[in-house]
Amino acid sequence: MSEARRKILQMLAEGKITVAQSEELLSAVEKDNQESNRKCSFGEGISGFAKSVQKQIREAMKKAEPPSHEFKSRIKEFGGWMQNVMGSMVSEFGQFRSEPVDGVNVEFCVPEPEGFSQCHVCLIENPFGSVTVREGPAFSLKLLGRISNAAMAGQPPNLWFNQHGLSIEGETLRIGFDRGSPAKAVLEMELSLPAGIALRFRSVSASINVKGPFKVEALKTVSGDVVLVDTHLSNASLETVSGDIRLDGGSASCEGISTSGDFRCQGTHLEKCHLQSISGDLQLSSPEVDESSLIKMNTTSGDIVVERIKGHWAQVEANSRTGNVKVRWEGTVDPGLRHGTKLESGQPGALFAAETVSGDIKFD
Repeated sequence: MSEARRKILQMLAEGKITVAQSEELLSAVEKDNQESNRKCSFGEGISGFAKSVQKQIREAMKKAEPPSHEFKSRIKEFGGWMQNVMGSMVSEFGQFRSEPVDGVNVEFCVPEPEGFSQCHVCLIENPFGSVTVREGPAFSLKLLGRISNAAMAGQPPNLWFNQHGLSIEGETLRIGFDRGSPAKAVLEMELSLPAGIALRFRSVSASINVKGPFKVEALKTVSGDVVLVDTHLSNASLETVSGDIRLDGGSASCEGISTSGDFRCQGTHLEKCHLQSISGDLQLSSPEVDESSLIKMNTTSGDIVVERIKGHWAQVEANSRTGNVKVRWEGTVDPGLRHGTKLESGQPGALFAAETVSGDIKFD
């Protein structure tokens, strides 16, 4: 029996409260306990999933035939970055709670903060809800959702957000809540910014939708889906556990890692890109490449689809252990002895290598 329940029953026995009052207090304690359990379940769930995947990787290594050093090294590499991603997600996002129990509906606009004209980077942290960023001539932010009444402590929501959810540090504008903040909120953010601002994102389950020639430098999410339209990923870091990431148009020089989320690129100019996944699919549709393009795709059990590559490239690799590799190809195809199937585009020095251990490779 918890200390709170014991005290309530003691007051009832001493006649300090009525039966009806004791029932109300006990009900409130039970709701608080349930909320505490929900708070812990996220981190515990992610940790359990990580352990399960690691166990499967170890079993795969034992069953590998032939147990080559190269194959085992690759599997260990998958396990290493998966563990790092999981640990990062749990430590950075596991403490957040979702829907606030005492949430109140809010809808308000935030004026341009003083000093915004000196900012070159915008860091947006929204654990739950959504983030939409569009190009505009000036700063504009609209918020819609629910905020904990206790967190606001009687303040109007717009003044509370200006105090706790908006700040400028050097040349960086921070919007949202730091992972150590006690604030509880589920918000839909609609943001308009000049295109010259570089963007960074952190999310748990909030979806992220960006359209416009923004420079995206970093993006980290657990389960939120991401859509980037006509953006420019400049040496960007993309991390997701189960959320899908889709690029439409624009350009990309990035490193992306995922556990089960998919990476999909449509009509994107690809420069130096390395995409890795445990079970998520990797798909390139009508990508634009040039002689400097270096593209690597690695997945343990996900499928890889590459179709209608436009232009010449230096190197493209597609590797899957148990997933299938499907390529819509125009050029020459030669079966490799140890390094998968080799495809040539006619560009001297260009190489496309497709490899799978137990999956199928199909060329259309």
